[in-house]
Amino acid sequence: MSWRWPPATPCSWRAGPTTGLRRCSWATATAGTRSVDSDTFLALPHLIKNVTIIIEIFDKVGLDVHDMVALSGGHKLGRALRQLQGPATGRDGDAGHVASQVAGLHLHGRQLGHAPFDWTNTRFDGVYREMTARRGLLSSDQTLFESPETKEIVSMFAMKPDYFYSFQQGMRKMGQINLKEGDEGEIRKTCRVINS
Repeated sequence: MSWRWPPATPCSWRAGPTTGLRRCSWATATAGTRSVDSDTFLALPHLIKNVTIIIEIFDKVGLDVHDMVALSGGHKLGRALRQLQGPATGRDGDAGHVASQVAGLHLHGRQLGHAPFDWTNTRFDGVYREMTARRGLLSSDQTLFESPETKEIVSMFAMKPDYFYSFQQGMRKMGQINLKEGDEGEIRKTCRVINS
């Protein structure tokens, strides 16, 4: 299955630069007839906290450590199954930050399930600063700051807001993973709609 970033506009809606990526491309026969989020678990690391294993998974599809850390910046946008960190989970996160996130979820009538990654999830801003402050809410992201293999890259992205261009390069490389050609798939007329 090919991985595709949605149209360039969602990033600009979130006060970030546009990706400049191709909007439509080949879709596999499976991707042409279904779109199931559980399919991503076949190709992406799922709740793996060991950076060495995550690096190996990304390397198998042609993405290096720099790409991996840059692409984790995409976790800034959207929602996920929240994994709280802090004293309750045996991590040394900011207990006040964790408590405020829990209170915010309850205040907005949400459960500790699917929720925004953070309260500014509609803007591209400081996901790496949160990691360096030990407030990353996904343990797989926070591990990137705690690991000697990736800590320097996370710190660099926290200090340089132009990390987005590394994210853009990583997205381009991801767009080439398992790229289909010839009669292996179809080019959709509209990316979100199966050709009829």
